[in-house]
Amino acid sequence: MKAKLIIVLLSLSVVGNANAISASYRSQLEKSGCTQVTDGNGTCDIHKSKRENMKHHHAELAPAERTIDQAVAGKKLSEVVPLLVANGWEQDDNAPLEFVSKEGVRMILDVNQSNDQVQGVNLK
Repeated sequence: MKAKLIIVLLSLSVVGNANAISASYRSQLEKSGCTQVTDGNGTCDIHKSKRENMKHHHAELAPAERTIDQAVAGKKLSEVVPLLVANGWEQDDNAPLEFVSKEGVRMILDVNQSNDQVQGVNLK
């Protein structure tokens, strides 16, 4: 029993950190504005600058923004909030007109304060 315990303890002391990333990869992530997740899923290119990646990100969001805009424009805020929550958007506690998707996309509702109607959305 003692021999097994000693073997386990010795093997644990030899095992290094397998999750660390290299300094050069970390530098590429910082320069590109990417994360390991966005680099891994292909939504961000570590060989491009932050500005280039942001342009690409905004270009991808434009069709989604138009689709959501068509679905909610002209509706009362009291109708839109439950609709967004039911479709997976989480309302930001600190900003009631902002929602965040599971993918990390932020939506800001443009609301006419006089009649409480949603005029459009902005995705970031």
